[in-house]
Amino acid sequence: MTQSQLVVDAAGVDLIEGVLAGFVAPRDLTLHGAPAAGAVEVRDEENTPIACLYLASGGVAGVEPRRELATMHGPAGALSARPCAEDLRALIAAGGPVIALEGFPTSKQLDEHSDKDALWCVTVPRSPHRHDHSANVARAVHTLLANGEIAGRLVAIPAFDAAGPLTVTDGSPALPTLLHRLGADRVVLVGDAFTAAVGELAPSAILDEFSRTRSSAAQSGAVVLFTGLSGSGKSTVAKALGAALDEAGRKTVVIDGDEARQMLSAGLGFDRESRNLNVERIGYVAATAASLGAVAIMAPIAPFESSRAAVRARALRAGAFVLVHISTPLAECERRDRKGLYAKARAGEIPDFTGISSPYEPPTDADIVIDTSEISVDDAVAQVWEILSSKVQLGPYRPAIAQS
Repeated sequence: MTQSQLVVDAAGVDLIEGVLAGFVAPRDLTLHGAPAAGAVEVRDEENTPIACLYLASGGVAGVEPRRELATMHGPAGALSARPCAEDLRALIAAGGPVIALEGFPTSKQLDEHSDKDALWCVTVPRSPHRHDHSANVARAVHTLLANGEIAGRLVAIPAFDAAGPLTVTDGSPALPTLLHRLGADRVVLVGDAFTAAVGELAPSAILDEFSRTRSSAAQSGAVVLFTGLSGSGKSTVAKALGAALDEAGRKTVVIDGDEARQMLSAGLGFDRESRNLNVERIGYVAATAASLGAVAIMAPIAPFESSRAAVRARALRAGAFVLVHISTPLAECERRDRKGLYAKARAGEIPDFTGISSPYEPPTDADIVIDTSEISVDDAVAQVWEILSSKVQLGPYRPAIAQS
């Protein structure tokens, strides 16, 4: 069977999750430009295989998982908040109120629908666009539930609105429609009533200026550079740090090395000059974000001192800089190897592979050194948070929601 590859963005990963969880049937997918038959390996932006699509008669006949999908952080990422379609159908059958959250609920709406069996449902994409506040809605509802201010449970559903080669044939169903399909006789839609209610408090000019005073835009920015071998855990810790900063209300951007390779540095090789240029390009983007008040987190391998020094110099012109060395031993990195890269490198199939056939220069000027084989992700984030908070204004670190 002929097999090709398809790299999808975060929205594409959401769609794959939706299919594997039973919310979307494989037959309802369209893979534009696909062959009539065969198999297509689906990879995420880090180039990790996540699923295989089996094609027949010009359509998608089946989807098979390859790896566990990358963890989402925050309340919407907790496994307890992400039931599969079958489990959600059972929850709906319990008969409690089913609330589709498409905006922030008001106090009146919360009081009207709070019930021990209430399902507070929200569609949360992995990479929300600028005006998507679904993760914020989920976080607020989670806090209310945890504090006992409302009853019920939070349900986070993957988004299915991928716009790449892989899409839902008839378009992504609206959340209320999806819930009806899963057996809900009545769905309470919470739209944008909160915005309307706030608008009655004061003229828009007053509210705009009030928002500016509460914004983090005026806060100083920073660049956090994670460096370490492939498989060391730097991307995992970097993304968890980004999620924690989002929780704290800081403007944050996370630039993963593998993802940047797909766009910023497409066409570059893996010789020393190309590797340095790749890191410096990412550093330029990160420093630009920091100059606008964001905390920019970058997680390339960054094996050479010269490119790390260049990133430091540019970052310090824009704000603060933190260098994190993820020092997880090579043997542990090989054991974790999700992509099979180390095995290929040792077999001679991948030349210039850092740690095997290309050197890694351990930094001597790191602000902190972390071995992820010895501490948890939350502990690692807490340590980086402490260093970062000494350079920019941050509140206390709050551990991520447990994946239960």
